[in-house]
Amino acid sequence: MALPGYKNFEGEDWIDPTPLPKEIPPVDEVGSTGAPLKSASFFIGTHCKEYNEDFMLCKDETRDPKHCLLEGRKVTRCAVDALQKIQSQCLGEFRAHWNCLDYKNQEFGRCRDQEKPLNDCLFKAFGWKKNVPGAPANKPQIHERANQSAKRIVQENAARISVLQKVYIGVNLVYVVVRFLLQYSSLGWKEFLVYAATFGLETFIYVNLYQVSRPRYDPGGILVDAGTDLSQPGLVSYMFDYLYVSWFVHLLSLVTRWAWLLYLAIPIYLAVTFGPYLRQFIPSLSGQQGGGGGDEAQLSEKERKKREKKERKKQQPRVKYVN
Repeated sequence: MALPGYKNFEGEDWIDPTPLPKEIPPVDEVGSTGAPLKSASFFIGTHCKEYNEDFMLCKDETRDPKHCLLEGRKVTRCAVDALQKIQSQCLGEFRAHWNCLDYKNQEFGRCRDQEKPLNDCLFKAFGWKKNVPGAPANKPQIHERANQSAKRIVQENAARISVLQKVYIGVNLVYVVVRFLLQYSSLGWKEFLVYAATFGLETFIYVNLYQVSRPRYDPGGILVDAGTDLSQPGLVSYMFDYLYVSWFVHLLSLVTRWAWLLYLAIPIYLAVTFGPYLRQFIPSLSGQQGGGGGDEAQLSEKERKKREKKERKKQQPRVKYVN
């Protein structure tokens, strides 16, 4: 429905031709889309807190929109100033964060990796604070908890790598001194090859743990990536288990040569742990290699036909005809 006195054309922007009052200074609009505004929203709230509060108090005084045009212009001008400052000092981090929000349905929780560098850059450049409305007053903000978690991982990883390095050097130094110098006469080539192979695997695992646990910082010294948490379960845990077993075997082998047999515990443990998963694939592989013959193939064929029959029955309309 077209309003009287205004020209409305399909496909064109509607502009109110009514000029502003003379006492209201002209201000350029922010001119930003939703993702950049949401990325900078908390910082705009901090930077423009006084203007925002004045505008809200003015809106509470009356329902007349003309009454708060001056306060509204101040809010707009302050928001533009905040965005210009963010882009002047942290353009790369700002762009990475709002691009993530744009692709991740505007959800902050899915863009924490990009949010942290932006926070650190703005905290350092302007000393701004980021306060999430409604957050508990006696608890740290969610972005502060994320930073604390990353710093904790860096500290714990550094401590574990330090201990790992000392034990790695100490155990192998003791073995080399005792076995290659004091007990050299009883050293055989087979034992030497076993030690060389296990030592090589130890070195490979130690170097990999050291590499994945290293934190990454940007040129400004801000923590970007805390590295892999060495206390997490999974592959990292298995790597530590091998190192513990290997060091124990090396030291015990100085007393008895039968200690090398303890390495058999590793494949036994792997078989017990991953055996159930491998057994799930063995029947299917054997069936494919054997051409699909045998009683199991026949049973599976019968089951397939039964299921198809049941599906056809379900699709048939259940209608009762009454004479």
